[in-house]
Amino acid sequence: MAYLQARFRINSKWQGRLLILAALYFTFVGGRRNLTELSLWPRIIHHLLMALLVGGWLLHLHRSRKFWPRTPLDVPIAVFFGINILATMFAVDPRVSVEELWRIGLQIVLFYMIVDLMRSKSPRAVFLPLFFAASVVILVSLFELLSWYAGIPRLPFFEISWLSIGGIQNLIPPAIYRLSFALLVSTLLSGYMAVVIPVGLAWFISTHAQDTRRGMALWLVCAVLVEILSFSRGGLLDLAISLSLFPLLLIRGSANWRARLESLVAQWRVRAAIGGLILLMVVGGGLWLRQQNLDGHRSGDVLRADLWRSALQIGLNRPALGVGRYGFGRAFREIRDPVISPDFFTTPDNYLLLIWAETGLPGVLSLGFLGITIMVAGLRTWRQSKGMEKIRVAGALAALCGYAGHNFFDAIATVTPILIPALVLAAYLVRDSIPGNAETRGLHKQWIPIAALVAVVLAQVGWIVSDAAQIHFQSAIKSMDNSNLETALNEINIARATDPPMGIYAAQKAQILGDIALTDNTYLPQALEAYADALRFEDSYDLMQANYGVLLAAAGEDEMAFDHLIQAQKIRPTEARYWLWVAALADLRDDPRLITTGYDRALELEPGWAVSGYWDETEMRTQARNRYLLSRGLSEVPLELLTEIPNGCWQLLEARMHGEPAAAYDFYCTAEITLHTSGDAAQAMISAQQAVTLQPDNGLFRATLAESYFAVGSMDSARREAETSIFLGNSRGYVVLGKIASEAGNVSEAESYFVKGGPTTIQWQGWDVAVYSRIGDLKLLTSAQFDAPGPTRYDFAAWLALWQLYVQDGRSIDAENVREAILVLDPYFVFTP
Repeated sequence: MAYLQARFRINSKWQGRLLILAALYFTFVGGRRNLTELSLWPRIIHHLLMALLVGGWLLHLHRSRKFWPRTPLDVPIAVFFGINILATMFAVDPRVSVEELWRIGLQIVLFYMIVDLMRSKSPRAVFLPLFFAASVVILVSLFELLSWYAGIPRLPFFEISWLSIGGIQNLIPPAIYRLSFALLVSTLLSGYMAVVIPVGLAWFISTHAQDTRRGMALWLVCAVLVEILSFSRGGLLDLAISLSLFPLLLIRGSANWRARLESLVAQWRVRAAIGGLILLMVVGGGLWLRQQNLDGHRSGDVLRADLWRSALQIGLNRPALGVGRYGFGRAFREIRDPVISPDFFTTPDNYLLLIWAETGLPGVLSLGFLGITIMVAGLRTWRQSKGMEKIRVAGALAALCGYAGHNFFDAIATVTPILIPALVLAAYLVRDSIPGNAETRGLHKQWIPIAALVAVVLAQVGWIVSDAAQIHFQSAIKSMDNSNLETALNEINIARATDPPMGIYAAQKAQILGDIALTDNTYLPQALEAYADALRFEDSYDLMQANYGVLLAAAGEDEMAFDHLIQAQKIRPTEARYWLWVAALADLRDDPRLITTGYDRALELEPGWAVSGYWDETEMRTQARNRYLLSRGLSEVPLELLTEIPNGCWQLLEARMHGEPAAAYDFYCTAEITLHTSGDAAQAMISAQQAVTLQPDNGLFRATLAESYFAVGSMDSARREAETSIFLGNSRGYVVLGKIASEAGNVSEAESYFVKGGPTTIQWQGWDVAVYSRIGDLKLLTSAQFDAPGPTRYDFAAWLALWQLYVQDGRSIDAENVREAILVLDPYFVFTP
């Protein structure tokens, strides 16, 4: 900043504005993986901005003959960074690890820039932009809450607000929304607010200005509200640590603080603010107890346990230097329990275990050295501080302790919007630990800025090469989307030649050649070679193994195809299609055991497949379906009936006459069965109402109630319940809204609802991000030899209604397009009027 001021004569007002822009940038844009790492042009712009920012500061240090800012953290930071360098050199994939090393180096330089800024100006010059950015986060979150409830302002992901459904008569929604939009993930939003709330509280207590105190009181109330409505246990743990430690530090600090506290409490505004905070915490506790979605934390705990176990094992396998930075996602895939854990994680939700897995024991020891040094320096600063400054130091120290505790449950130290406030707090605690005249002694010479500047320049050269390859990579994906496979192949070849060590480019090339080979078998040898090359980079992705198997089978290499499909099945045992395809190849090998196992396991994973015509193709398939239906007590139930009822309710078909339903799901199933068997819509409505009464926040139950209302002709009630279903996140409500619009003769409106209510197909994503920090366009190849059933008639309800709408309206081309879309998902689907 001083360099910019001297070079461009920026006055103090504009310096403050630039710092605010920087705070906003790092909070909402810079360093956020979904933007500056996974999106092409934001990534390139970020690299350029960071080079200018860091390079400008380093050049300023050199030209003004200033020494590198000394702090008590210099040695532990140097040791930590040195170990990261070694871990990168000996990483499993050094090409990927070097990008993460650059980010760590950048964060270290940003810390020293903040220290320099606090020393050259004042801590206030840094904290005010931080509070401003936090205020924007709070405002965005409150707007998100208002949009969800009242539709003002209308955010695109809230199609229906609660106020438009419940009206004045029903002001309380059935579920409380979990805030996330400001930082995209509720856990990150909670972690961010938990870091800044103790600091804001310290500034509130230590300020004398009445206007500032009023503003900070309002800020704190809103910040606590956002913290509560993010519904994150990690953030609450963070606050529990910091807000417990903060008063202890104050009480331990000085007797004058007690007098200051008594004078503050004597003011009615302060008492009102404290009362408001307590009320918010009580209301927040009630919301936590009411929030049904928190049941998901139980399964999340099982997942977290597997993440921790896997990270521990990864470090034990390579204790010297770990697998290298950003190597956890690759190593985790081979250690995890595939039934419990998805394969897209890049951290184990524990920063200490992340360091253990990626840098080994030296990394853990260096991190401990750094953490202890920060605490010792912070306590020294706290003891030396006087008056109101002591309160602010106590707030910063308490916030950092809460932040450290939070990192044992969420690796938020890897998230830039949360890391930047932590760096500010650390810089604040050590800013005065080294006297100004001591900066000329020791190893902190002028060569350090020069060496750092050289490293920045070299890093930018590397980023130029990396980003150039990334441009061609993205161009190849765009050409694929436009079905221009020849251009896509040319672009990905350029990307591969520009950045050969980047394995995702080899995988994308294999995908493109595989797509081409399915229609032009002259490309089949090239496609097989490309997949073999891609698997040499990394072979833990089931989709790549399965695609290779599909192409090998097309080339007549059935034995090799079988081996790779078995490998895909082992990697992802919950994917039913792999069991079917292994069974199909086992049929060629005349292996009845594998055929039976494959078909049986596929039906266990996807019960809805049992109604598909797929099982009528061979005797072995028919026997497999009969076994499954018999085991579920459904052998006497017509398949036509099963297609109309959600498969989760099949178990009640035989049992529905032997007792009254008790649980909410039983009432829901009773309503569905009643609607599609006896057609008694009034009785179905009663059962659906009981399900909704027991579980009012279940969108699926609301959709069934809406269908029941529609069947009895109560259109207003049907619309209200259908909209509530959508409000609660269930697209089944669109089916009812489409029927209502169709009944009223609004064809275009019905059409739009039916389109939205169709089944959702999810393209597997995560391997490319978890292993290479890139987003590819990889999908499962399909051929005539490898097919599978699809959704049931119940799941296709919206699209079938759309098909019938087009048929009745005489739009034969549109009707055929819908028919083809359904057959893509289930080539055995039977259409009936």
